[in-house]
Amino acid sequence: MTNKETKLVRMLLVLLATAAIVDTLFTAIAKPNLSISGHCVTNLCCAVLAIQMLSTMKGQATKLEMSDWPKKLWMRMGVVMMLSDEDEKAIFSSDEEAIYQAILKVIDEGRYLVDGEAYIPETAVHDFNAEYGTEYEAHDIEVSI
Repeated sequence: MTNKETKLVRMLLVLLATAAIVDTLFTAIAKPNLSISGHCVTNLCCAVLAIQMLSTMKGQATKLEMSDWPKKLWMRMGVVMMLSDEDEKAIFSSDEEAIYQAILKVIDEGRYLVDGEAYIPETAVHDFNAEYGTEYEAHDIEVSI
């Protein structure tokens, strides 16, 4: 899927979720004496499904949109990952391929939060300067996120 297609799908999912929620709220306000109808339940299910689809697209869309940015800078970043039992077993196994695939799956599904110590090493600043013709002072840049 191209950048434009990904952005269009994301926009349509947001519109679907919003329309479903607004229609449900309108029905509840316009007809307050009605119990929740099948129509409202269907709308809310559509909204939840659209939101879930958006969250699973998070990692994929982020990768595709990297080409929109003209410069890249390497940094080491601390993250917290949300793991299933299957992920946990793979990550703590001695199988390097299983470890790699489990971590990649967590990242692709957006099941992580940036949290903790992060830094840009001096060598990355040198590389950035060489790549883009800049003259930033080369030193480790540390930050707690």
